[in-house]
Amino acid sequence: MESATTRNRKLEKLNVVEIHWPPDTYRGVQTITHLPSRLAIKSWLETVCFENVQTWDIYSRELGWQRTILTGKRTSNPKLYINYATSGLSPVYVCGDAK
Repeated sequence: MESATTRNRKLEKLNVVEIHWPPDTYRGVQTITHLPSRLAIKSWLETVCFENVQTWDIYSRELGWQRTILTGKRTSNPKLYINYATSGLSPVYVCGDAK
């Protein structure tokens, strides 16, 4: 997958998402509301059962810190992450089983 990433140098190495919400949109573009860090995108892919997620630096130095390419593989029988552990009072929600 290819994605734009956070433009905030203080956030780029963290597992975070930079949020731009009206009236403070990113460069005046109302459809760009979230700019994740590379680590956040990697975490999202792993949460939905992708394995061997890697980040590739294929952009120029000027653009490389603002965009990223990630690859990963989802096997036919992935090990699903349990997102919410319970004490028996609530159901267990398993990644990929949402309806």
